[in-house]
Amino acid sequence: MVFRGVFHIPNGNLTAVIDALSAFAARNPDLDFGKTAFFNFSSFYDYFVSLLEPSNPTGFNVLLSSRLIPETTVLNLPEKVADAFSKARGQSGNGSVLLGHIVAGGQVSDISSTNNSVNPGWRTALLHMVYSQAWLDTTPEYI
Repeated sequence: MVFRGVFHIPNGNLTAVIDALSAFAARNPDLDFGKTAFFNFSSFYDYFVSLLEPSNPTGFNVLLSSRLIPETTVLNLPEKVADAFSKARGQSGNGSVLLGHIVAGGQVSDISSTNNSVNPGWRTALLHMVYSQAWLDTTPEYI
């Protein structure tokens, strides 16, 4: 299992953090920490310019779309579902992601006389698929 984390400790004790994380890693040898890096900045501005500004923390360019896939579609047309997922994932070689969530079961599928705001599509859905495509601010408009 890979463990990833980012810890921000404003005005904190870096030595205490390193000691705590080292002890955690020693007690959990099954976790892959990969690379460990610690940074210390003299001001919030230095921190912002070095780590936050390059990643544009105010947001990023992305298109999102999602679909609820009914259980009957998955069971009766598995080849078509797999083909659609393959085609959607192959739309772009730079930044597209196809993410699936299993959502079936539970009380959402229990149709009762109680009025609620659950979209009826959720009652029969097995999958909630989300497709996203990101792009850089420097991407030309004609693309």
